[in-house]
Amino acid sequence: MFEEDTVSIAKKIVCAFSLIFVMFAAVGSYQYVVSLQQSETTTIMEAKTLRSALMAEEMKMSVIQVQQWLTDISATRGQNGMDDGLDEASRYAAIFRKSAEEMKQVNPEDQERLQKIIVAFDDFYAVGQKMAHVFIDQGHEKGNQLMDDFDAQAEKVNSEVDAYLQEKVQQITGSVSSIQDSIELSNRLMLVFFLVVLVVSSVIAYFLNRSIIKPLRLLNQKALVIADGKLDQPVVIQSRDEVGQLGAAFEKMRTNLHVLIQEVKKTADEVAASSEELTVGAERTAESSRQIVSSVKEIADGAERQQHGSNQSARSMEEVNAGIHMVATSSSAVAELSLTMSELAKLGDDTVSRVAAQMEQINNQTEQTNEIIRTLDAHSTQIVDILRVMEAITGQTQILALNAAIEAARAGEQGKGFAIVAEEVRKLAGQSQESAARIADLIEEIRTYMATAVSAMSESSRETASGMQVASEASDIFTTIRNSIIEVTDQVQEVSASAEQMAANTTQVSEAVIIMKEIANQALAYAKTTVNSVDEQLLSCEDVASSAEKLNREALRLQALVSKFDV
Repeated sequence: MFEEDTVSIAKKIVCAFSLIFVMFAAVGSYQYVVSLQQSETTTIMEAKTLRSALMAEEMKMSVIQVQQWLTDISATRGQNGMDDGLDEASRYAAIFRKSAEEMKQVNPEDQERLQKIIVAFDDFYAVGQKMAHVFIDQGHEKGNQLMDDFDAQAEKVNSEVDAYLQEKVQQITGSVSSIQDSIELSNRLMLVFFLVVLVVSSVIAYFLNRSIIKPLRLLNQKALVIADGKLDQPVVIQSRDEVGQLGAAFEKMRTNLHVLIQEVKKTADEVAASSEELTVGAERTAESSRQIVSSVKEIADGAERQQHGSNQSARSMEEVNAGIHMVATSSSAVAELSLTMSELAKLGDDTVSRVAAQMEQINNQTEQTNEIIRTLDAHSTQIVDILRVMEAITGQTQILALNAAIEAARAGEQGKGFAIVAEEVRKLAGQSQESAARIADLIEEIRTYMATAVSAMSESSRETASGMQVASEASDIFTTIRNSIIEVTDQVQEVSASAEQMAANTTQVSEAVIIMKEIANQALAYAKTTVNSVDEQLLSCEDVASSAEKLNREALRLQALVSKFDV
């Protein structure tokens, strides 16, 4: 399978890994089967054996509880409220029978044995009930005669349940031991498998190294020899797989490189000779071009100075013209703004007058409101006095009602109706007194608010008077501003007319300067075009000379590189 002259590399690798995969698949299948067996054993143990052991333990505990509760009756005899022993024993007996029936369903093969245990329990329970009733009905002496038989029956039931429980525990132990043995066997087989895989992998690695790695190392050595420039040593790989094909390709590449280097060496010699001749011719042409450039640059400098002077004159005239136009424009704008400001000043004066009139009206209304509030304060004072009189009257009424009640009490049965009237009068007097007190509080609160309002209105009157003074002063200022703006407007209109006349004169001068500037620009453009053309010719000559020199250097470098190869 690993013959290097008959099998390709892909087939060798596929065969090697297929063998390893088959081995892993075999061990995996074995592990899967063993795992299924262990899972089945565990399921049986959990669903049947372990459950049976738990139910057997529950049956044993039920027997113990029945024995305990029935035995307790021997001490209490069901007296002093301790008569629940029979009920508890009956409940645990039912639990025992239920566990036994479930045990029969889980273990149908043990039905006869389980039925025997149930019969023994029924006998035990019957003796226990009989003993309990004897203790309750006939006393301790008769009950103690049945105690030994009851204990013997309990021992018999416990023995049979313990034997069944031990059997189930042994089954569980056997299942666990079987699982552990299976795991140990599986571990040993896995260890053997890994050892076998290690040995097989080592053998495969040896054959792969012999058939693939060794030829690749030989090919790498030949490639390093070619990289050092030795093209006279052939590449020979004795193999018919991909490595052999790669070796043949390397040999073909070496042969082609050998021929190519020989041709390149010959061409490099020819290029070096031609580049030297081209360099000499390019240097002569460049020297002639430099002389022409020097003469043309002198002409261009004169044209440039003339153009520079024309540009300065044109810019100066443009700036003067622009300044005059700006003055004219600004003067017109200022004149318009002055007229607008005059109108706004007049409007502001009118507005201030209206504000002053409104503030005067507000001041008058404030004084009237202040007078009304003072009148209300005086009335509230009168109301307070009236309330004080009402309180005094109410107090006297209460005293009179109290005296009437006393007199009615003295009169006895005949003054009873009068006493009721006196009580009602006293209550009405009390309510009147409370209402008068609340009215007095409200009047006091209103007087507080009115005092605050009077203070605020006084402050408002002072502020209104101050505002009227400020409005008057503002009206005078607006009048002064309006008169000043009218004078400025007249002067600005005169300046605007003069500026427009100056702008018309400078326009003609600017046109003449622009014509001179265009003539100078044309002369400079012609001179620069000539200089650029000569410069381009000079640069071309210098580029040719540089390229020829570079070509010569590359030819020499190519000769040096070619000399490294052994052809």
